[in-house]
Amino acid sequence: MAGLIVTPGGAQTFEFTFMRLKLFKTLWGHTTSFEDAARQVIDAGFDGIEGPSPESKTDRQVHRKILSDHGLDYIAEITTGGSYVPDAGLNPAAHFDTFERKLPLALELDPLFVNCLAEAIFGLSVTTSVFCREQWSSQHETV
Repeated sequence: MAGLIVTPGGAQTFEFTFMRLKLFKTLWGHTTSFEDAARQVIDAGFDGIEGPSPESKTDRQVHRKILSDHGLDYIAEITTGGSYVPDAGLNPAAHFDTFERKLPLALELDPLFVNCLAEAIFGLSVTTSVFCREQWSSQHETV
């Protein structure tokens, strides 16, 4: 949308920029196929899917195709130390190793961003955020 400002020195046009809320379906608790999730997203009028990237390269390629074919956005989700409730017996290095292994898999699906559910007791959220930012920057061009 364009606007016009008139001043004693003349008129200037400008563009309005509006924030757009995007809605995502989480795969947490989803029990059917990724294709079914995509159909649910489309039927609900959502913009995309949030969830973990599959471990299998073939499955990641299928997910990427489904997202592309349906014009859906993706938010990558990385958990460390197991699943959503991490193994309390793991040390920070084990959590970081998991994150380091999963990040390249997630980036293959070209996510808008990566939501990292890192183990909180050891304060890994700061460490993983820095690592994620460095990895993201090295694999995506900055505009």
